[in-house]
Amino acid sequence: MGLSFAQAMFTQKIAVADLSPPARESALKNGASVAYDPSEPDVVKRMIKETEGGFDEIVDFAGNEKSMAFAVSVVARGGKIVVSGLMGGNFSLPMVQWVYKRMTIEGFMVGTLAEAKELMALARAGKIKPTPMQEEPMADVQKWIEELRAGKVVGRIVLKN
Repeated sequence: MGLSFAQAMFTQKIAVADLSPPARESALKNGASVAYDPSEPDVVKRMIKETEGGFDEIVDFAGNEKSMAFAVSVVARGGKIVVSGLMGGNFSLPMVQWVYKRMTIEGFMVGTLAEAKELMALARAGKIKPTPMQEEPMADVQKWIEELRAGKVVGRIVLKN
């Protein structure tokens, strides 16, 4: 859904990074210009080179130690990282790196009423693609928990009795 909002709100190409191959494939099918695998060797060097210095804006939907370290490694000087994921953990960064990069890190959980109205207007105008959903029997709950943990679910699973 983040990709869909970004496409509706911005004119530049949108890149994604995800550990899950199905999530990267889905992002590319839905209009991402490129999908990076953060676990790929030398991916940071490649991203810095391809973006000519890093990304100006990054949204971290995971919000854990590894995702933040990755975001910091690919943010451009003067760039901004917005963290909306709540997976948890701790984040530390040497002060000299923070100052050198001149970056901003901002937490974001819920927007303002004005932002909600803006997003609803985009959705009403048909500019937001719906999140993929599939219904599954409640009896399969353990299977879907395991699939989620393994990063194999793209979109949402709705469990029904």
